[in-house]
Amino acid sequence: MWSRAAGRDGLDGMTIRLEHAVLSRLPKPPHKIDTRSLLERLRGAGIRTNMRALQRLLVKLEADRLVSCDASTKPYQWSWGEEQHVEFPPMSAETALSVLMAQEHLRHLLPPPTLDDLKPRARRAEQVLASSKAFRSWRSKVTVVPRGLAVVPPAIEPEVVRTVYRALFEARQLTADYKLRGKCDYRRFDINPLGLVVREGVVSLISTRSGTTRFQQLHLHRMRAPSLTTAKVIVPTGFDLQRYVAQGKAAYVLAEEPIALELLVSSLVADTLSEVKLAQDQALEPAEDGRYRVRATVRDTIDLRGWLKSYGPHVEVVGPGRIREEIRAELAQAAARYVDR
Repeated sequence: MWSRAAGRDGLDGMTIRLEHAVLSRLPKPPHKIDTRSLLERLRGAGIRTNMRALQRLLVKLEADRLVSCDASTKPYQWSWGEEQHVEFPPMSAETALSVLMAQEHLRHLLPPPTLDDLKPRARRAEQVLASSKAFRSWRSKVTVVPRGLAVVPPAIEPEVVRTVYRALFEARQLTADYKLRGKCDYRRFDINPLGLVVREGVVSLISTRSGTTRFQQLHLHRMRAPSLTTAKVIVPTGFDLQRYVAQGKAAYVLAEEPIALELLVSSLVADTLSEVKLAQDQALEPAEDGRYRVRATVRDTIDLRGWLKSYGPHVEVVGPGRIREEIRAELAQAAARYVDR
């Protein structure tokens, strides 16, 4: 692109650098940016130019079909062309493979509207690998398998995704209609957004109700008619999304405080836990009856209960006593349903 432009228009190095800077800061459709905001982005990055020079450059890039202009509003709004995707520097075969592997993995985790932003880069990655003899047959040699049961993610309205992401990254509150679990009607919620968590295809917004400090998780597929407000996000003192998730608070927590879990497990489960620990303080040692005793401090969550029951006779809960009794009763009830009739 650069050599052709230089030959035709006599572009110098400074103009090429400005083109590069402009193209790398333009959003992809459906997102857009006006000329003044783009100029502020450039100046914020230490790039010297003025409004007139930027306007001339944008008109030229539009003529070359590299960018698109929405002239239906004032000021004009700019974005990449619908099908354009240019890499700086050009994409290598190794990078292309990483892009397609990431897309394959995220296909099980993110909603389609979010994945749409990856499509231009994925198309370019496919072209790069198709032209590489060594990487051309990568699909027959590499695959991604989701952990656990593969499920179909719930549908999320594209406008919900766009508005929630804008609210997060512009640090603005929003309102939306939300349907609580088991309910048929929607209620209007005032939402103070703090972060997004993706679990097995379900995208949840960690937030507080406007004017409160109580945390809540709102699933995006139960949301509709979102609208940004002018109110700024209020971050609770000490809140950190990564720590919030690491403490197990993004899971379906059944008890506020961590528990001292003690199990007796078969060698099958012991082999797994010797490689993938339940917690940093996990202790694993042989028991007198030939099984293995496991001790670990964990959060009491629905996920934990499901994991304990998924191993059937290979895992026995020794403590806490209340969890042992709850699982015993549930297993007895389940066994009763399988009695021949």
